[in-house]
Formats: sequence, structure tokens, C-alpha cells
Amino acid sequence: VSAGAFHQEINSVAVALVAPRGELVAFNCGGPAFHFPPERLRAEVGPALVAMVRALAAQTGGRAAVPEETP
Repeated sequence: VSAGAFHQEINSVAVALVAPRGELVAFNCGGPAFHFPPERLRAEVGPALVAMVRALAAQTGGRAAVPEETP
């Protein structure tokens, strides 16, 4: 989660996918901080992004680059 690191009024979250041949692909979601406070990114957006990347990894033979305990 990035809360204002790039721009004070922009928050975002990202998840990496390691493709079968080792390439890294980043998936992210962000926008105005008033729409995406850090709590929402951690509770809603981040877990949805992790689920999406895990589904893509399962279909492509890649892997999601997230800790195992991540929901």
C-alpha cells in the first residue's frame, strides 16, 4: 500500500505476478486518497487484487509474489 508516497493526494496498492519464464508483471489500483484511504486499500482493494493475481497465476503457470498469509 502506498499512501501518498508518489503524490500526497493519491493512494494505491499493487501486487506482483511472476510469469512462468520469470518476468515480473505489476497489477495496481489507485486513485484519489478520499476514495481510496489506506484502510480501504488494505481491507477491500488489496485482497481483491491478490485474488485476481492468484487466479491469473493459476491459469498461466506463474505465481503471485505475496506472503502466504495474505488473504
